[in-house]
Amino acid sequence: MISKKLQRLNCLVSLIFVRNYLLYPLENRPHSFDQLGAEIIFGEKWKSNTLLRIIINVLLPIVMCLLDVYLLIKYSIGILAHKKTRLTEDKLFVSCHHRLYSIGKFAGLVTPETVWFHTPLDAFILPEPYKTLSVYDFITFSDVWRSMIQSIRCRWFFIIHKGYDNLMITEKCFGWFLTDTALRKVPEDVELFFANQLDRLAVLIDRLPQTKKSLVEHGIEYLYTESEIQRKNKMLIYHPDVNFYVLNRTYHFHNISRVYCYSETDIKAFERSIVRCNPQYVVIGYDFKPSFKPVKKSVLIISEYYNQYENEKKVVSSLQGVDIDLFLKGHPGNEDKLYDELRDEFNFIFIPGKKKDLPDADIVISYDSTLAHEYESVGSRVLYYGNFDINNIKNIVSNLLGL
Repeated sequence: MISKKLQRLNCLVSLIFVRNYLLYPLENRPHSFDQLGAEIIFGEKWKSNTLLRIIINVLLPIVMCLLDVYLLIKYSIGILAHKKTRLTEDKLFVSCHHRLYSIGKFAGLVTPETVWFHTPLDAFILPEPYKTLSVYDFITFSDVWRSMIQSIRCRWFFIIHKGYDNLMITEKCFGWFLTDTALRKVPEDVELFFANQLDRLAVLIDRLPQTKKSLVEHGIEYLYTESEIQRKNKMLIYHPDVNFYVLNRTYHFHNISRVYCYSETDIKAFERSIVRCNPQYVVIGYDFKPSFKPVKKSVLIISEYYNQYENEKKVVSSLQGVDIDLFLKGHPGNEDKLYDELRDEFNFIFIPGKKKDLPDADIVISYDSTLAHEYESVGSRVLYYGNFDINNIKNIVSNLLGL
């Protein structure tokens, strides 16, 4: 059993990772006391509502305390209501991540006999019936109480040392400690498969005692161009020996045994980005096939609101009036409503971020995204920001499509 102090340290490392990479680099500054509730919970338009910001931030600690009590009751009842299932297999797929499922199935890793471990942090529901385990199959009442106390201690230590504005980041601490406690009871010779590259579960899994851990790549780690926001916030590191940038991670894997990745280029990126050990690399290729062929010649814009919105708006506005089907695909990690204003102003077809039905586009316009590389793998022409004159995009598209 891991010591309480070391377990809290692991959770703190995961919180710092989330804080430094997922939230704050976009603005390159700490959030002040009264901005947290407005920006994270309600969105940008509520920033100017001072009264609402004050109310949210005064109530937030109370809400978090009530949340802990609620989760204590929920998990305790869950133990009583759940019939425990034993793990008899030697492989376990951790966290029902949609990319772990789709890529794992494509690569032949997922079979009808695959066993999944569902964590309290999961949002994905498996589309087919599989044997599924959860924290309830491993934890006891004392584990629930211990996880709640660990969560409270970790949360307030983090807030005291990093600032009150970090309170919302600690929302999932209870579930993190339960997941960590449960997985540490899985036999050490069981192989764990996961697809978490940049979240709190990545830290958790890397620090588990199991000796065999296989990371299934769900997103590329390299880029050939750098946006202004990425440059300003030092989000990328350039490697001249391979002529591309990698994401500037604040956490690196030290304890994984195998990595399933898309290409040889991804191996070079992993070695320079998030991997600091010597795993076996297995190249599996891309699992991608467009869903339908548009009626007209078509252009697809792959979006990433926080880094590329100005470029996306310029492209959309420039292509108005061109006789094409113009699509904009939302990013699965961004809210679809971020594009409401753009949709009201211009004519294009918006594809929600989590939707899987994608057009067989003639031209794709994108940052260095995994989806863009997938389109290249099936023969689509991809224009990457920074590699073409965005002010001349209308003529470029017209010429490429013969319009």
